[in-house]
Amino acid sequence: MENIESLMGKSDMLALGKLLNSCLRDKVAIAEIGSYEGGSTLTLTKESIRYDGVVVAIDIWEDEAVCTRFWENLGGFIKLGYILPIRKPSVDACRLFADKLFDMVFIDADHKYSSVKQDIGAWLPKVRSNGLLCGYDCEGYYSKYSKAKQKEIDAKDNGVMKALYEIFGDGYKIAPQSRIWYVAV
Repeated sequence: MENIESLMGKSDMLALGKLLNSCLRDKVAIAEIGSYEGGSTLTLTKESIRYDGVVVAIDIWEDEAVCTRFWENLGGFIKLGYILPIRKPSVDACRLFADKLFDMVFIDADHKYSSVKQDIGAWLPKVRSNGLLCGYDCEGYYSKYSKAKQKEIDAKDNGVMKALYEIFGDGYKIAPQSRIWYVAV
């Protein structure tokens, strides 16, 4: 279970765990948007379990083999009620939850600009006061790059930086030695 395949590196997982620690409380509620095989889900669960918390893991799991590995990797936690997997598109799943329900929402699904912007818009209202909205795959602050570099960034499939900039300006932070971005709500 400790060797779950993840697209996030070890420093990213450590940063995610530290961020979660800043908003832990009894019955902590976490939504993870994009769970893949469960690497980051495990990180979130191991921290939240001490507080009798739950991680809602949302993914479309287009690849049946990846979905199977998620269940194989985390089935014990699912059976115990520490993880609630939901197989739906992010915005559809978002409609299942009341506003201000989650202590943390972690977005790591489709990294295309329009998808990231849509996910942030849908999930931001679901974060309680003093909670965190965060996500993965942010390499820096869009405004700090030259216009030429911004065009290069815009041409990539990864639209995380541009979406963050358009929604928050430079008002988001990046955890040290990681690609984890976050906003305190």
